[in-house]
Amino acid sequence: VHDDGKTGAKLLSNEHLANVPSERERILKAGGHVSQAKGGGPWRVYKKGESFPGLPMSRSFGDKHAHLVGVTATPDLKYHQIGTPSRRIRRTVITDMLYRN
Repeated sequence: VHDDGKTGAKLLSNEHLANVPSERERILKAGGHVSQAKGGGPWRVYKKGESFPGLPMSRSFGDKHAHLVGVTATPDLKYHQIGTPSRRIRRTVITDMLYRN
């Protein structure tokens, strides 16, 4: 709730997809390859010279093979102050990566 009484949302994170320039750069430097399947679909991370399998995200926990080609488990953390210490604020943290296909 803003000072004027209206409610709203603020984008607090960036997309972590393989085609995002900063993510793609890290993957390419690590020896990975980023491409989109013929006919569309999500951009995927591949081992250079390979076309299968491809991971449709640039960050992942526990995938030791993907980590060899630039996929990282390092989170992108951001801190935002919401409201003032004297006001009670409801905080919601949302991630879309749990549901992306």
